[in-house]
Amino acid sequence: MRLTREQSYALLEKHGCYVTEVCDKCGQILGPVRFTRRDDAGVWCSRECRGDAERQKIHKGGRPKKYKHDRARKNAHAQQQREFRLRSSVTKTCQQPDANKGLTGAISASGYGDSMNTASVS
Repeated sequence: MRLTREQSYALLEKHGCYVTEVCDKCGQILGPVRFTRRDDAGVWCSRECRGDAERQKIHKGGRPKKYKHDRARKNAHAQQQREFRLRSSVTKTCQQPDANKGLTGAISASGYGDSMNTASVS
């Protein structure tokens, strides 16, 4: 609460300090530290005087929690890992190439095919 100039000078004469504001709830002199609330003209000396304990906690926006407990989150991640390992451990059958798609003639025409075939026969 703002004090009038006369009240401030009366406190200056009585206590030796010039004060412009006091707590709205308890009347304590406010120094450089004060507690305020947005869109509210009040000024308080502490959170208790401001009434923070009485106010309900306001949940800000944001993404809602996917899991209620930390344990549930860990179990879900473990299950995902198990499924991934199961999928990756399954061996895929290789398809046989279609008789090298005519590449054998190209190798023998270059001269390498004949020497390889004769070396393997002997």
